[in-house]
Amino acid sequence: MTLKQHVRKLEKLLITTTKFSKVGDYFFDHLAENSEFTRQGGRVEHDAIESILAVFAQRLAGAEDATDVFLIKPNIHGMIHGFCLLGDRNTVVLYFEKSDIGLLIVSPSEPGGNTDFFRFRVLGVVKKDEHLHVQTAPGIQ
Repeated sequence: MTLKQHVRKLEKLLITTTKFSKVGDYFFDHLAENSEFTRQGGRVEHDAIESILAVFAQRLAGAEDATDVFLIKPNIHGMIHGFCLLGDRNTVVLYFEKSDIGLLIVSPSEPGGNTDFFRFRVLGVVKKDEHLHVQTAPGIQ
């Protein structure tokens, strides 16, 4: 498969699956260590993704903000990927601009714990008066 085909398959998997570990496995198995992929693109800032990361930092880790945010936009298929810390939890970020869908892969907070996965969309992120409001599905606090 070409690099572009792997990226498209990853996006389709993220859109269709309910087992988010499959998305993480596919990313790590086919892209994260692929030197052609890792050389693509450059560092970017993305206000909406960074706002989402801040909310998750507050809700998951009691931290004021995500730290060490590093986002990369490869020169293919409108994908952004990267990493950050949510409190003391290493987090991988995947996001596809065209589909407006992303995934956070959050490491366990303690050894032997579970990895958390959060699928998200940027469309529901609105900034008003310097305060972030995230629209969530019913039942999500």
